[in-house]
Amino acid sequence: ERTEKFFRYVNNKRYEKKIPLKIIYNHEDKKFAKNILTNNKLDKIRFLKLETPAEINISNNQVIIAIFNETPITILITSKEAADSFKQYFNNMWKLAKK
Repeated sequence: ERTEKFFRYVNNKRYEKKIPLKIIYNHEDKKFAKNILTNNKLDKIRFLKLETPAEINISNNQVIIAIFNETPITILITSKEAADSFKQYFNNMWKLAKK
């Protein structure tokens, strides 16, 4: 419940600023994703049969790697080369993911 509330808040702020999102979720999270992401013009969502406690966020020249286990770990990388590399990886995964 707290997670949903947090993501609703973040997405509402993003919608106000008209910031687009392109995201790949685990296929088991379809219901969660469709409840949270409600702006069809700004949100592009795909799903993979993939389970991991990790999340990778890419924006401009920054990459945030978050690992959600008992003690969450967050790593921030500020590097154009790293961001470009992760974007290339994401785009390859996007091609494999399903709508």
